[in-house]
Amino acid sequence: MSEEIQQTLDNGSVSDGWKQPDKLRELYVERGLSAYKIAKLHDVSRNKVRYRLQKHGIFRPSQLEKYPNENKLKRVYQDAGTVKKAIEQLDISRGMVLRLMNHYEITREKEVNYSAPCPFQTNTNGYEVWGHPNSKKYDGTTVLVHRLVKLAEIGFDALKDRDVHHRNTIKWDNRPSNLELIDRGEHTRRHKEGVPISVELANMDESGVVEALHTAGYSSILNDS
Repeated sequence: MSEEIQQTLDNGSVSDGWKQPDKLRELYVERGLSAYKIAKLHDVSRNKVRYRLQKHGIFRPSQLEKYPNENKLKRVYQDAGTVKKAIEQLDISRGMVLRLMNHYEITREKEVNYSAPCPFQTNTNGYEVWGHPNSKKYDGTTVLVHRLVKLAEIGFDALKDRDVHHRNTIKWDNRPSNLELIDRGEHTRRHKEGVPISVELANMDESGVVEALHTAGYSSILNDS
């Protein structure tokens, strides 16, 4: 065991407090202990110490001389728009860029991965939706497919403040011919008075289902099968 670690043990300063910024700064900057020695002292992995150093943006003064100063880092990040692009321009590791940003208290903007595929799903009400690339659930950052189809057909101004109704009451049937633009009050009335076709189909025999589907406009699908 090194003399520095033994001295710290003798002083009774070993505790979980090393995770706190002030304590970690004291150990790493003022006492000059390495990440390895801090890890050894507190019986944790060196990666955990490095993570805390990054999270709190802790450097020794001599280390900062090797990297971009606050003004340069801020300018590059603002121009690049994302950490990934800033890394490409600065040619230093992602962990070091994040550590420097934390050190200089540069606010990291929320980044959207526009290259990620949009999630397609059925929400809790039974309607199909397309989601925002970073949205994992139906939380307002999704768009109803039937409204999106109608938007493409008539435009935003005509769709605004209007409802889109499924004529045959099948919520996943988003063919343009099955979508009708109506007022909110009329839409509510139809849903209260009508019986969903899914309920009707559940109570029909096979011939009744085939006839209902033909009436609903699924003749081509039935013929293919």
